[in-house]
Amino acid sequence: MSKETNIRVIVNADDLGISLDVNRQIEMCINKGVVSSTTLLVNAPAFEDGVRIAKQYPKVSVGIHLNLVEFMPLTNVEVFREFGIVGDDDNFIEGAIFVANCRDERLRKAVFEEWDAQICKFKSAGIIPTHIDSHQHTHAIIALQDVLCKLMDKHGIKRVRRKMEPSIRHILKGRKQSNSVQLHKSNAVVVKKQNAICRRLHFFVAKYYSSRWNRQMTKHYVMTDDFCAFRFFDVNQNIKQSGKVYELMCHPGHIAYQKETEALMVAYTWLTGCYKLVSYKEV
Repeated sequence: MSKETNIRVIVNADDLGISLDVNRQIEMCINKGVVSSTTLLVNAPAFEDGVRIAKQYPKVSVGIHLNLVEFMPLTNVEVFREFGIVGDDDNFIEGAIFVANCRDERLRKAVFEEWDAQICKFKSAGIIPTHIDSHQHTHAIIALQDVLCKLMDKHGIKRVRRKMEPSIRHILKGRKQSNSVQLHKSNAVVVKKQNAICRRLHFFVAKYYSSRWNRQMTKHYVMTDDFCAFRFFDVNQNIKQSGKVYELMCHPGHIAYQKETEALMVAYTWLTGCYKLVSYKEV
């Protein structure tokens, strides 16, 4: 594979700004040369330090990590509380947006205003987002697709992360790693476990809608040819086509992803030898 240097890979570190510890690990990975891109949470505690990192490393693309999952929203707290998306402490409830009625016009308007405020805060810090993704992939909620498109058009953002398409292999690998990857959010919304038939049906429905979402977005915006979590990545299986661009998502510094971070820090030997590491600026 060393000959296939025209295979381009973006390694994007999510959650810049979520904490100083995560920021330090992301900065370490940037200096190590294994992270070429990152995305910044604007309503998170270490946002200002994240801005410092964004400005200090101009070769690294810095996108916005839209957030409806954690911390306090910048707008519409009352509306979000009415829909059960924020709790009594005015912070987002993890997972609540996934079970909310995202087709309700009041909620859709509130989401647009919140995401818009997050992008405006990002830009007011003196940086322009190179691309969009989101905390726990909320930007790719099917019912919010047109809200996202309207937001991207308003701010002239042309690059966006692909919607993750369900994979049996990744699901099975994720189950094996379940002991090491747990978030333990006490106030999270827990979705009721489904039986085997419902899980199988849900898999195929989700795969269909994910593929359709990606096809529709590629008509108007720039996306990579494929997307994979770094912890699921297999150097011998995942990337085979030359001339393509792939994104690998990682979470340096998170306790729940410690093994992934360790693997990332030793990835330089094969990553730079097999692929051309690029940023979203080059897509």
